[in-house]
Amino acid sequence: MQTPPALQAVIYNRVGDIGLILAIA
Repeated sequence: MQTPPALQAVIYNRVGDIGLILAIA
Protein backbone atom coordinates (compact mmCIF):
# COMPACT_ATOMS: atom_id res chain seq x y z
CA MET A 1 0.00 0.00 0.00
CA GLN A 2 1.48 3.33 -1.05
CA THR A 3 0.86 6.51 0.89
CA PRO A 4 -0.22 9.60 -1.07
CA PRO A 5 2.37 12.43 -0.82
CA ALA A 6 -0.20 14.76 0.79
CA LEU A 7 -1.06 12.22 3.49
CA GLN A 8 2.64 11.50 3.99
CA ALA A 9 3.28 15.22 4.59
CA VAL A 10 0.48 15.33 7.17
CA ILE A 11 1.92 12.28 8.97
CA TYR A 12 5.46 13.73 9.00
CA ASN A 13 4.03 17.04 10.23
CA ARG A 14 2.22 15.30 13.08
CA VAL A 15 5.31 13.27 14.06
CA GLY A 16 7.40 16.46 13.96
CA ASP A 17 4.92 18.22 16.26
CA ILE A 18 5.00 15.36 18.76
CA GLY A 19 8.80 15.26 18.67
CA LEU A 20 8.93 19.01 19.26
CA ILE A 21 6.58 18.76 22.25
CA LEU A 22 8.60 15.88 23.73
CA ALA A 23 11.84 17.80 23.18
CA ILE A 24 10.47 20.86 24.99
CA ALA A 25 8.92 18.81 27.80
